[in-house]
Amino acid sequence: MKVAVAFVNECSRDFFEGYPGELQVICWLKSTGTNPRAVAKLMKRARTTVRQLDKMHAKVYLAPGAAAIVGSANLSEVALGDFGMTGRHEAAGLD
Repeated sequence: MKVAVAFVNECSRDFFEGYPGELQVICWLKSTGTNPRAVAKLMKRARTTVRQLDKMHAKVYLAPGAAAIVGSANLSEVALGDFGMTGRHEAAGLD
């Protein structure tokens, strides 16, 4: 699976729980929206690479042979969790 998102935080480990395949993540590591502890935990996952890209703002999730999702949701609790937390609504298209 390949993921390009602006921010990564604690929900990343839950998001990929049970996924046995290779994982490649590109994110904005230097952003205040990214939690360094969450990135460190994600990097401990077997067959996982994390890359830095300044000013990354895309949100793309590619699961070869399964789906491609392009949307507005980062890999974070705010984006993927309780929608009542921020009052924001995310959107995505699935192919």
